[in-house]
Amino acid sequence: MINHLTGTLEAVEKGTVVVDVGGVGFSVQMAADPDTLSRWSRQVGTAVKVYTHLAVREDDMSLYGFRSPQDRALFRLLLGVSGVGPKAATSVLSSLDAAALMTAILGENVNLLKKITGIGPKTAQRIVLELKDKVRKMGVVEGSMAERPEDRAIAEVVEVLESLGCAPDQADKVARQGLARLGPSAGFDTLLSACLKQLSEAR
Repeated sequence: MINHLTGTLEAVEKGTVVVDVGGVGFSVQMAADPDTLSRWSRQVGTAVKVYTHLAVREDDMSLYGFRSPQDRALFRLLLGVSGVGPKAATSVLSSLDAAALMTAILGENVNLLKKITGIGPKTAQRIVLELKDKVRKMGVVEGSMAERPEDRAIAEVVEVLESLGCAPDQADKVARQGLARLGPSAGFDTLLSACLKQLSEAR
């Protein structure tokens, strides 16, 4: 089982990324929202870490990628629902980020789920029925999934800093200090630039 890939991001195209690991290029179908893929397209040539799931069939082996273990856990939960295969599960996570998907499941928002390509009304109902308790057991408290934009910006900046070799504790500290200086309205790009500048000046 391939748990994750750490290497150089070579390409991002139509939901698929190519990660070079020691001279071997892995083609990975990303189960990620458009905003994430857009950011990754601006990071071609840099180091990345992709969490993976290997789907094996009689005539095919496909590698699916995720930006976090939580995203992968949700993907695997979706695969356990009758009528949901890797393609449909990828469609779900490409339409909704982890927070939005968990909120939809816990809030029994069938109308939102059935609008996703590849997910019909009956499948949407099964996703809610079969996964609500499992999602709650993942440690999610209903109502807590309304993630603040500033929290998401910190998480995304920390992810990038770690991919550049920064220790997790240091990355988190720098990101939070940067946000404290810039204010809660600072977006990902602004916060990342400030953090990279701070790390550069500290060397």
